[in-house]
Parts: sequence; C-alpha cells; structure tokens
Amino acid sequence: MYIYLDDSTLASDASVVVADLKVVLASSAAIGLELNPAKCELLVMDEPDSDAVAEIARLLPGIKFLEPCDAELLGAPLTDEALPAALESKVAQIGRLAERLPLLKSHAALFTLKNCLSMPKMTYLLRCTPSWKAPTELASFDAIMRNSLESICNGTMDDQAWAQASLPVARGGLAIRSAQQLSVPAFLASIASTVDLVTAILGSPHEDPDEQEALALWSSMTNESPIPTSHLQSDWDRPILENLSATLLSNAKTSSDKARILASCRKEAGAWLNAFPSPNQTSVLFWMTALSQSQ
Repeated sequence: MYIYLDDSTLASDASVVVADLKVVLASSAAIGLELNPAKCELLVMDEPDSDAVAEIARLLPGIKFLEPCDAELLGAPLTDEALPAALESKVAQIGRLAERLPLLKSHAALFTLKNCLSMPKMTYLLRCTPSWKAPTELASFDAIMRNSLESICNGTMDDQAWAQASLPVARGGLAIRSAQQLSVPAFLASIASTVDLVTAILGSPHEDPDEQEALALWSSMTNESPIPTSHLQSDWDRPILENLSATLLSNAKTSSDKARILASCRKEAGAWLNAFPSPNQTSVLFWMTALSQSQ
C-alpha cells in the first residue's frame, strides 16, 4: 500500500489487494471514515482473477474500471499505452498558454516562456515516464517552443539558431530546452535519485523495466560516455550538452559565427536572461535589444 497525501494505492496480486482492501475498509470505519467508491479506480494489469475482481466490485460498488490506456497515478501515466495521451494533453495545455505570449511585451514573454512554459511544465512527466517512446508528442512540444520563440523575436530561426537557443544559458543558449534531448537524461536521473527509496519500499533492489533501453539511448547520445554515478540530472545531461555544443561550433560557417558562439558562453553573457522584467526596476529590455542578444 502506498499513500501520498489523500491518495492511496493498493498494488499486488488480486487476492492480496482484496485482503488489503478489507483491512482498509475496517480500519477506516473504526475511526469514522469511509471510502468513496465513485472516486476509486481499478486497473487489472495481467490476466484477471474474476473472483477477486468481483469481490472488489462488491466491496466498492460503483468503482471505476480502467483500461491500460487510461491508467495514471498522480498525473503520471502507468503504461506505455497511456503515455501518448498524457503527453498530448500536457502539450496541448502548454500550447494554449503559449498562444497568449504575444499579449505580453517581448522581454516579459521570453522570461515567461523560459521560466514557466518550457521545461518547468514538462520536467515531471519526463522524469516519471519513458517519454522518448512518444516522439511525436515530444516533437510537438519542441515545435511550440521554437514557434513561440520566433514569435517573440519577430523573426525565423534556422536549425543552427534553434540548436543554440535550446542550450542552457551557461552554454550560450536561451535555456528553451528540447524535450527530445532531455527525455532520456531526466528519466535516468530520476531512477538514480529514487533507487534507495524504491529498494526500501519493495524490500529488495528493483530495476525499472525501461532502464536498460534508456541507458542504451543515453550511450548513443553521448558517444558511449562513462555512466554517471550521480543522481543529479545535470550530470546525466552534461555529456549530451557537450556533444551538442561541439556540433554547434563545428557547424559554424564563419569565424564570426564561431566567435559569437564562444562569446555567448562567457559567464556574464547570459545574465540578462535571469533579470526579472520589471518596469519599476528599469530592468525591461526593448524587444529589439532582446532580439539582438539572441541572434
């Protein structure tokens, strides 16, 4: 049994779930509480035990039966079938918010895109799920970020410019990160940071069923760099960023382009991106200034 705030989850063999459910019902009644069957959900992952399922339905009349494509817990999809729909819903929500960015001044819009509507809205799903298995939805998110940035800057970006914009500020980018780039390192960092907790809950070490696939993808993205021992997402992300930065420099067409990229990586070059756009503090940049900084 797993409890988070007011959400409880029973997961095991069907007969064990029935026994645990009876304990929960009896214990709740003893302290004057009761479950609301209309808010309860049942998901059968393997071959159903018809007797156990019928007993659960008797104990909780009105319980909702879920299909694998609808299964989620605390906002995170539990099955590969449920993953595309969960990401599609999140991307659609972000898209609706991004459509309103033109109502803001350009500096405020850029600040909002970077700090509110990009990775802050996606990190939870990227860390909780094997999101790389839904490439169409991740590509849609990246397209929204790119289109929003072009709208803010009042211009178009070629692939080289977008590649730089998607880098962190410290590497000369605008920190409008790509979900396709972050999906694997975010997931692996989440596994590394929760391994002790998962072991404590389950009583023995447990390998995530998607971990080996993620490690193989990570190795291909980093030219087989050594696997980090850290649980920090930045450590899993760093080898990928190093490859992207090296590619960006090698693709620079002129010495001026290369110098611009190197200059944008200087420590204070991106400080303006962290400035809160407040008219009262005279920290608002005119849109033309912001555009010249990002080009």
